[in-house]
Amino acid sequence: MIKTSIMHDEKTDYIKVENGRLTVILSSIGAGVWEVLWDGNLINLAPKREMYPEDTQFNGKTLARTAGRIPCDITINGKNYHLKEQQQGFCIHGGKMTSMSFKIFDYYIINADGKTLVEFTLTDKDGENGYPGNLETKITYEFIDGKNQFTIRYHATTDKDTIVSFSNHLYWDINGIQNISNDSLYINASKWGTNDGKSQLVTGIDNVPECMDFRSMSVLGPKLDVIEKTIWEKTIDHLFVFDKVQEDKPQVIYKGGKVKLSLFTDFEAINIYADASCSKYEFENAEGLILHNRRALALEPQQIALGLSHITLKAGDSVDHYETYLIEDND
Repeated sequence: MIKTSIMHDEKTDYIKVENGRLTVILSSIGAGVWEVLWDGNLINLAPKREMYPEDTQFNGKTLARTAGRIPCDITINGKNYHLKEQQQGFCIHGGKMTSMSFKIFDYYIINADGKTLVEFTLTDKDGENGYPGNLETKITYEFIDGKNQFTIRYHATTDKDTIVSFSNHLYWDINGIQNISNDSLYINASKWGTNDGKSQLVTGIDNVPECMDFRSMSVLGPKLDVIEKTIWEKTIDHLFVFDKVQEDKPQVIYKGGKVKLSLFTDFEAINIYADASCSKYEFENAEGLILHNRRALALEPQQIALGLSHITLKAGDSVDHYETYLIEDND
């Protein structure tokens, strides 16, 4: 049987969902995930509880209205809009600290038919961070009794034509040692997003170079050794375009230590980030600061924002996407 409980803090509520070997603790700020535990062990990078609400690395938070980097000057139906600009003429994760990632969502817990749903809702008002339209948003976390998985479902409608591209920014630490070098990764992608070599704004789609080819399960360390010497970002922080949208097979498989993580999604792409930020946060995972590269891996399924056509939402229409994480023993 799935158990739920609520912890109230000054800045957010935490909703704990226990389902057999899997425990997930959600947060009303950013409709986010604070902790994921497997057999009682943390498998994501989780900032200290008091730091989570204002964590600038977006750990576990919903990314909205638009995940990733897009130009801050956009045109919809012939009308120009200026989105909140962070640097170099682009908008990051929908406005960064003023984005939906840092807003308090209402939430409801629903138990029915062997499932537990935690539904987060928020209206992002017309003009927020420069985006047109009142965006009615629902982020639903779905748990099935006895299954070692959880699904994040994204739903939104608007009263004006706008752009929308959701994701979640969970950083995975599945081996529990804050170093992903010996972990292995598979991505169903032969294409990736390219840029101008100065900013990470995607300007084209091309074949992945050998160091970014994960179509066969690959140990991350040797790949990252090459990437850190040859790719200007000096880490993986790139959009990978799935070869096919396939809902019956995992698009990403990530193995480390005793844990195997499989990602199923109907999104057409994913941004993957091997954390090289060295941000000075204290985490629940270890005592003191964790100031080194490769401490976690972020998986961010999303639509392709290039040209905006894939992320445009018409007034009166809805957008619906999902991502499912299946956690198993790594045999």
